[in-house]
Amino acid sequence: MTLRAAFGSVDYTPEAGIPFGRMSHHTLLAEGIHSRLTARLALFADDTNLVGLLALDQIRNRRVETVVFRRTLAHVLNVPPGNFMVTATHTHNSPGLAPWRPNDTGFTLLDKLCDEIASLAAQLKKNLQPVTLHGARCSAPGLIHNRRSVYRAPDGREQVGTHGPRQHPDFIRVEDEDESELRLVLARTLDGHLAGGIVNIPCHPTTLYGVSKFSADYPGVVRDRLQSALGGPFLFLTGFAGNQSPTAPGKTPEDACEQFGNRLAEALLQVVEKPEPLPVTRGVAVAGKAVSLKLRIPTPAQATLAWEHLEAVLRGERPPSLCQPMYGYAYHFHHNMPKIDDWLAREIIGRWELYRRGEDRIPHETQEVQVLRLGELAIAGLPGEPFANFGRQLRNESPLPFILAAEHANGFAGYLPPADAFQRGGYECCLADQSRFEPKAGDRLIRATLKLLSHMQ
Repeated sequence: MTLRAAFGSVDYTPEAGIPFGRMSHHTLLAEGIHSRLTARLALFADDTNLVGLLALDQIRNRRVETVVFRRTLAHVLNVPPGNFMVTATHTHNSPGLAPWRPNDTGFTLLDKLCDEIASLAAQLKKNLQPVTLHGARCSAPGLIHNRRSVYRAPDGREQVGTHGPRQHPDFIRVEDEDESELRLVLARTLDGHLAGGIVNIPCHPTTLYGVSKFSADYPGVVRDRLQSALGGPFLFLTGFAGNQSPTAPGKTPEDACEQFGNRLAEALLQVVEKPEPLPVTRGVAVAGKAVSLKLRIPTPAQATLAWEHLEAVLRGERPPSLCQPMYGYAYHFHHNMPKIDDWLAREIIGRWELYRRGEDRIPHETQEVQVLRLGELAIAGLPGEPFANFGRQLRNESPLPFILAAEHANGFAGYLPPADAFQRGGYECCLADQSRFEPKAGDRLIRATLKLLSHMQ
């Protein structure tokens, strides 16, 4: 069976002066542009099926945005919406595409981008051509680090302080491995030219977090470097990076972004000359599953404490850290920043009110896992930010020989740590919109994904 593919992109960088699309405690406006933001689309087709992979330079894709993008692609390409995976690179320097609050207006960016993606999809459908697939993988130790440092707390327990230093008298160990595996897929035309590629790196794009400019962050550097060296457009899939951050020293954030992206690209270019062939005779397939996950519920005592905290802030006081009384943890971030305490207090109140006013005594939320199979290649997408151990589990247990793992796929589930991480705390475990599910949520999503993979082998 012949596999056909086409790759393309559109630039949707907005003008400066609008807010970043970060969490609700941020009101930072973009004051300029560091690098252009793109939406990148790859289409794959065999004799009977067509599937697509859409990767946007966004911090996340919420469900409402995923639905709109899928409907747009389905309408243009005349295939079911579920044939498309929609991912975000997770750059923290991107705009919001749709409003956070019900009384906001501002779907202009989303509507404009949908029109551009529709035009791109129609053109790519015309450009589909036979390809072969090739995979490459390498280890790049020292570039990416596990950001969850474990400390001996004053009460003797082991507690995580996210982004804490390893050179500290109370430091014990890092909670889990520093991730180092990078993966790359190349789609070559029958005459040997590169039609396009997919790069998969499990690391937060946060080298420019403190810079008030729109930016694709280091994924943009990696894509540009690979395209310059190999030809053809590249899609960037952020791997399972909920606990992985860049080791990116530099004189400025811009310098750190450039150096880090180029070092990753160099590691991949060293192995790209001898890629492994990925047979495509089995054609393309897609499978997805909705998984119902239990939500964590704030207690009345937590809600009361949050109200008392914010009332003290309004009086001009600076209350002590909420971590210990609110969660029983010594830390969220290692330095327990006051603005994070204030934000988490608002999150607790918001989640308590949603629960108190709702009908469900044990509330649940449905999230989707999805797998695209391209011959012997699998692309597994999970919502939110799974920790890196789940990526290793997929690589070890997948029945297909080459797999890419994409976070922030088809929705936003927040952080997905392994269950035992909740004993040690840290920012990723503090109850809020970005950490709202039962401790076993990540494990349940991975098991559902592995089941999909087993049915596709």
